[in-house]
Amino acid sequence: MSTPSSLPQQKATLWTQPDAHVYAVIDASQVPGLTARLTTADIKGWDCLHRGALPPDEADKAPYLVELKPESPFTDWLLQEASATMENWGVLVVSALGLRALREHLRDLNEAKTPQGQRFTLRWYDRRILRALLPSCSAPQLQQFFGPITAIALPTVRDWTWWRESVGQLMTDTRTLAG
Repeated sequence: MSTPSSLPQQKATLWTQPDAHVYAVIDASQVPGLTARLTTADIKGWDCLHRGALPPDEADKAPYLVELKPESPFTDWLLQEASATMENWGVLVVSALGLRALREHLRDLNEAKTPQGQRFTLRWYDRRILRALLPSCSAPQLQQFFGPITAIALPTVRDWTWWRESVGQLMTDTRTLAG
């Protein structure tokens, strides 16, 4: 069992890798008013994970990739308030890729195919789906899923779960937050 860590310690862990970018994949259907908040947020950039122009009602339900800054009111809001009040807001992603390149990789994850060849939308950024999906992936599937992603984190008010892929193996680390 690991020693409990503080929220500032977990947050700092996000930015420990040189040349890594920290992103949030945020589900606007779970975060009311997200797009309006993003237009004034202190962030490095953001983009929708759906392709093409969306009507306003669809944009309000779409997933967004947001590049975070370590010292930003938006980052603090996301890790504290959103994590406490909106359980399924999304996930954190660490990658060496810039926003546009990572966006393309993540957009590809939005579509899956059944063994019979039928395509469907995969809401992989929904924590409930991700918790079931990742442990069920084969080694090649994990390698394809993670690709340029160094780590995925799911912060909550109680703990942070970190996922990494290493040689086709899913590595999981859950760290309890100190009270």
